[in-house]
This record gives sequence, structure tokens and C-alpha cells, in this order.
Amino acid sequence: MGKKVYFVTNNATKLQADCGVKMTGMGYQNLKLAHIYTSASLVSKYVVHKYPNVRKCFVIGMLSLR
Repeated sequence: MGKKVYFVTNNATKLQADCGVKMTGMGYQNLKLAHIYTSASLVSKYVVHKYPNVRKCFVIGMLSLR
């Protein structure tokens, strides 16, 4: 069909790879990790985009925020 499918979750405790494994087990095929967004992955992308000159950041939260 030529359509891209994206998956978004507010679960910050899982890595994108963890979500991919779970979704593959649910029957989704040919998943691309780049098309899976967790709240943690979006926060990290936002911080990198908003503060490009910051080299170190003290993170409080789940491992997936790193």
C-alpha cells in the first residue's frame, strides 16, 4: 500500500527494541525500530534538539531515558 506505520506509546519503561519484540510476538511483521516511539525516546530526541551544545545531562528516571 505504500503507507508508513508508526507506533507510539507512553510507556517509558521499555526500549524501542523491547516494544518491537513484543509487537512481533503479537503478529506484526517487518517492524522498523525507527518507526517505534516511546515517551522516553521522544524526550531524549527533544533534549538533544533543544539543547544541542549540552554534552552531559543528569537523568532521573528509567534506563530507557538514556
